[in-house]
Amino acid sequence: TSITSEAMKMRKLYISVLLRQTTNLLVFYVYPLLFTIIAFRFQVDFLPDAILATFRIGGVMSYSLQSLPQFYVLLSANKTFRRV
Repeated sequence: TSITSEAMKMRKLYISVLLRQTTNLLVFYVYPLLFTIIAFRFQVDFLPDAILATFRIGGVMSYSLQSLPQFYVLLSANKTFRRV
């Protein structure tokens, strides 16, 4: 293979890892944090208790599990670990 094709493969891998990491960051950190800030700033009493409980539990779980998807993205991008 030529250097150009290897560079293209590395570029695609780099972009895919970056997109997956950014998506994980948004889903597991930014969105729950944004909901928490909105809930602190504005009254959310009009929402049903079941919805509030679901958002709270989901926020706590996503904060707790934030590093797990990040770890998976790094492992799946590494060719050595994919063979194992």
